[in-house]
Amino acid sequence: MNIHRPFLILNVRLSLIVLLIPTSNNACYAVPSGTASSPIAIQSKEIEKLKSAEYQDDISAMKFEDDNQKLGNYYESKAIEAHRLIDQMERGKHVDEAEISKVLNTGDSDNYDNRPLVPLDDEIGNGY
Repeated sequence: MNIHRPFLILNVRLSLIVLLIPTSNNACYAVPSGTASSPIAIQSKEIEKLKSAEYQDDISAMKFEDDNQKLGNYYESKAIEAHRLIDQMERGKHVDEAEISKVLNTGDSDNYDNRPLVPLDDEIGNGY
């Protein structure tokens, strides 16, 4: 009877291992990678918004660098701020929502725009 006992123990151990392996693999797939309201998904959306804003601000900065340097500098500083926040977020640092909103808001660009106003009756399309 002692001869069969080691085989029985070995058989039980192998059965347990075979049963545990599929269970542990299934557990890995059962965890969702991120839902629309998870912190990671929200942060990813914010990073994408900031990347888009950085690109648009860089384009605007180049557009105005010769004709309206003050406005071009404004957009360049906004692009630099967006890039700084992107770097912080990608390193895992928390960035305040108010700071993100401030960088995304370019409403105060009118304060830096020194181009003459376009007349309302400009029918030939010379305006901007």
